[in-house]
Amino acid sequence: MGPIFFVTGVPGCGKTTVSRALLERFPKGVHISVDDLREAVVSGFVLPDFAWPPDADEQFRLARETATDAARRYAAAGFAVVVDDCLGPQREPAIDTSHFGGLVEDPSVVRVLLRPSLAVVLERNRARGNALVDFLAQAIPVLYDVQERGLRDGWTPIDTSELTVDETVERVLALAN
Repeated sequence: MGPIFFVTGVPGCGKTTVSRALLERFPKGVHISVDDLREAVVSGFVLPDFAWPPDADEQFRLARETATDAARRYAAAGFAVVVDDCLGPQREPAIDTSHFGGLVEDPSVVRVLLRPSLAVVLERNRARGNALVDFLAQAIPVLYDVQERGLRDGWTPIDTSELTVDETVERVLALAN
């Protein structure tokens, strides 16, 4: 059985970068990004926004259930797995992990909250210059606050504001031992 890591944090905190660098430390590793699964939708894709349309709920649910199934299958085959998702509120002000079928609550899963300072994250997102930059400038502070309050028990926050990617990976690996 391979290890499963769950990496979360706000957009721009380094989830993808850290996930990929972490998996390079294992002979077999797979990165499962909930965003990538959602973006595989060819027609009918719904971007999240503050109105949070019902179709967004469905697409997140399907992507998270698929990520969970894939993580369990790959781990059973001996792969190290990282599931990467920005956990936050949809319609409710709390974080709902029910779409992960118990994966997030599994004590064998290493749960990491990447937590660079809010200023660092906002600057990273501004520098990205993607189409969501204005929406993210408003959404990130909300998500940042919700994650601070909602991801306590079982989650390890890592302030990556001044850490290199390798230093962050070392801290995550230390949690698995």
